[in-house]
Order: sequence, then C-alpha cells, then structure tokens
Amino acid sequence: MKSLRNTIVVLGILLCGVTGANAEDSALVDLLTRQLGVSTVQAEGGAGAIFKAAKERLSPTEYTQVSDAIPEATSLLDAAPKPRTDNGIGGSMGGVTSALGGKGSSLGGTAKAVGSMGALSESFSSLGMTPDMAGKFIPVVLDYAKSKGGSTVMNLLKNALM
Repeated sequence: MKSLRNTIVVLGILLCGVTGANAEDSALVDLLTRQLGVSTVQAEGGAGAIFKAAKERLSPTEYTQVSDAIPEATSLLDAAPKPRTDNGIGGSMGGVTSALGGKGSSLGGTAKAVGSMGALSESFSSLGMTPDMAGKFIPVVLDYAKSKGGSTVMNLLKNALM
C-alpha cells in the first residue's frame, strides 16, 4: 500500500512538472485562442505559419534571436500547415495585403515577400480561417514577442511580416 502511495505521489509530481512546462510552451496558443476565439489547432497552425513566414524572411542570426526569446516558435513551426504543391498565391494575396492594413507596397514586390505572404494566406485558409485572420493574429503575436523579447524581437518579426 505504501509503495502504491509513493508511486502515485511520484506520478503526481511528474505530471505537475509536465503540465507546468506545457503551460509555458502554449502561452501564445492560449492567448490566441482566448483573444481571437479560434481553436487550439487553428492557433498553433496560424502562429506556426507566421513564424515560418518570418523565418523565411529573416537571416539565421535574426531568427535565432526570435526563437531564443520565444522558444515555442520552433515547435509551432511544425504545426504550420504544409504548403500545397500548386502555387495558388494569386487570389489569396489581396486578403493578406488588406489584412496587414493595406501595406501591400511595403512588401516591396519581391518574389520572396509575395511567396511568404501567399503561403501565409494559404495556411490560414487551410486551417478553416479567412486570410484576413492573419491580420488579427499578427498583432497578438507581435505583442507577445515584445513581452518575451522586447522591442528588438518584435521589430524583427514585424519587419519580416509587413
């Protein structure tokens, strides 16, 4: 009986430790689900898509600054929807551009920027969200980045996304 009780205590301690670690790892996801009313899968996938788009536009050193400040960014990359094999960015690009506050000209017209934003729009669509939801996710992610890594990390993400 004593052995069973000790086992239960040890399991309880281990479970509390795991729960504590997961709570911190999912702080951004929890924030997105609470503020935007999206599902956990949508929050994970949308945040992952945002970090993926940022990673494609940042230098490795810059992205390391982001991932060091926001450790869950790395695991959220895996939650980002995989891109389709056809390049369906044309029609969805306008939704992301308007969702970002009409800052289409700040994308600079580069193929990389268009590809990243098109992929972001496509990711949100594949998660059952409209492309304009990116415009709702991005400010939450930027605020979270600022709270975790200060203005430097927030500005790196902001410049990569807008």
